[in-house]
Formats: sequence, C-alpha cells, structure tokens
Amino acid sequence: DYLGLTLETVSRQISALKAEGVLELGPQRRITVPDIRRLMAETGDDMDGGMVS
Repeated sequence: DYLGLTLETVSRQISALKAEGVLELGPQRRITVPDIRRLMAETGDDMDGGMVS
C-alpha cells in the first residue's frame, strides 16, 4: 500500500524474478536471494543507497 503497487504487479515481478533465477520461492512464503548482487543489478541499485556524490 505504501508504494501504491497492486498485488498483481508485485506477483508478476516476483514471478519474473523467479523465472530468471534471481529469487527462489520456498515453503511458507519464504523467499531466498541466492546472489544479492544479481538482485541489485536487476533493480538498478547502484550500491550506495541512492546517495549522489
């Protein structure tokens, strides 16, 4: 709700990340990120927390 995203949008994105091997979905709604740097690359994070030098 805070970000204004619909459940469908979040579900599609999680499914896409799972299909690409970026996320692994386990039992009891557990999400595992095997390679955090790969996830960060997918999200466009520049590793400095968004700070501008």
